[in-house]
Amino acid sequence: MLGNSEILVILIFALLLFGPQKLPELARSLGKAVAEYRRAARELEEEVNRELSEVEREIKEAQREMDLLRDIARDMNIDPTGKSREELLKEIKKRTS
Repeated sequence: MLGNSEILVILIFALLLFGPQKLPELARSLGKAVAEYRRAARELEEEVNRELSEVEREIKEAQREMDLLRDIARDMNIDPTGKSREELLKEIKKRTS
């Protein structure tokens, strides 16, 4: 973070380099650039949050499906301990065929 003295030095340098006529135009351009950066950062954060919410929803849905498969397996006297989704489906299919 810049302190007051550093900002003053930068402003004096900009005044000497660009002159008093160009300084307001440069300040407006800088302000627009900062506003655009903040807008883009906010949009990126919103997109990341939307994607995270979608992933969380998919994880919960997959967990509900696994819980249902385990319940079905237990009802069919199949031990679901340590078995993957595919293994449970295979055993359930075997029992129902």
